[in-house]
Amino acid sequence: MDILICYKSQRRPAARHLASVLAGYGYDVAFDYQDIPADGFNRHLEERIAAAKAVPVLWCGQSVSSQWVIEQARLAKDAGRLVPVLMERAELPLGFAGLNTHNLSDWDGSGRSALLDGFIEELARLTGKRPQMDYDKLKAYEDTWRDFGALQFSQFSYSAAAPGDTPFENTGADDGKSETAKPEGENDVFKVFDEMFGAGGKVGGAATAETADIHTVAEITLEEAFSGIEKDLEISRTRLCSACSGQGILGTGPNCSACSGTGKVTAKQGMFQLQKTCSNCQGSGKTVVNKCATCSGIGTSAPEIRHLRVKIPAGATTGTRIRLAGEGGATPARLLENGIVVSAQTGDLYIQVQLRSHPYFETRGADVYCNAIAKPSVLKKGGKLMVHDVSGAKIKLNIPKGVEEGKSMRLEGRGMPNLKGGGRGDLYVRLITQS
Repeated sequence: MDILICYKSQRRPAARHLASVLAGYGYDVAFDYQDIPADGFNRHLEERIAAAKAVPVLWCGQSVSSQWVIEQARLAKDAGRLVPVLMERAELPLGFAGLNTHNLSDWDGSGRSALLDGFIEELARLTGKRPQMDYDKLKAYEDTWRDFGALQFSQFSYSAAAPGDTPFENTGADDGKSETAKPEGENDVFKVFDEMFGAGGKVGGAATAETADIHTVAEITLEEAFSGIEKDLEISRTRLCSACSGQGILGTGPNCSACSGTGKVTAKQGMFQLQKTCSNCQGSGKTVVNKCATCSGIGTSAPEIRHLRVKIPAGATTGTRIRLAGEGGATPARLLENGIVVSAQTGDLYIQVQLRSHPYFETRGADVYCNAIAKPSVLKKGGKLMVHDVSGAKIKLNIPKGVEEGKSMRLEGRGMPNLKGGGRGDLYVRLITQS
């Protein structure tokens, strides 16, 4: 292990992102505490710190007051492996304020930012390993990162569990068959990064190219959202050419002379060695012989109409996204101007749920809100009032005496189904009088 990243557990998304970037520089990075055995946790963590050649500690508003993080930083400092990193402006703990600290609070998250130069150089010094930049991986990572908004490092959300830790289930949809897809987790950018660099405590792996995802909207009523519903969708999409699998070519000749058949060329840029896809052979390592006649070298078919039946789960609400893997469009293999080869890929279909407005109910998450008209005498003396929930089930509401107009009464478990399981939300009935 080259590098162990230490951090406050709520900032695990930031640690994961930094680990992914460092993996693109050729380092073996660990950041995950979850795979450390619970039995003897402290001892195992101390052993990891001792085994690592460099230990970046992420200082933030929470970690500077965490005795747990401070103790890890102290162990790394005593071992001569500490690399302090400021991910947001904060007053550093006693004993650490005078150390050379790398300020990444304004870092935009990209793998090739100048703000990383000093940080990478110190890691290289401690590990004795010069960065071997995988240009293709970092470029693909950077492009994807910016597609999701190019957050600053300091803007990673605080969360107990990192987004994307529990991947949602995806299934395709065959003609005439009903398919179920679970809702997509928030900040799904991390799932994309996992596909690029691998998931878990150690980060590594091959990059994946962008895909031709298709986005559409499914409008449903509140009653349909309560019980779940199957919706018929019609989309227009292209597919990869079946003859050439999206490559646009059918044959190759001898090894490419520019890269000697490796598909990669290496160039030095300052302290870095940049490895790029060979533009002469588009990374295949071979000389192109002939283009595909079926698609005329395009790599995709003509647009087709696809009919799907999708099951929207009970509890879906406005903004819920469902993904059908492989049901999107297609992008053929192609060479970009910067020399990067984008592999042929089939995209996914994303369905965003939109709830129609309801004349009686409003929803906030799984909770439901409504008004109920009561006689002034009932509010004053108490009594019973018949109401109903979204399912249409009737409920006898007991009103105590002396209730003020406008007060809301809570009926536990009478709201919408919880999308992730675990019963239903609550129904809040606001008592009003006839005006």
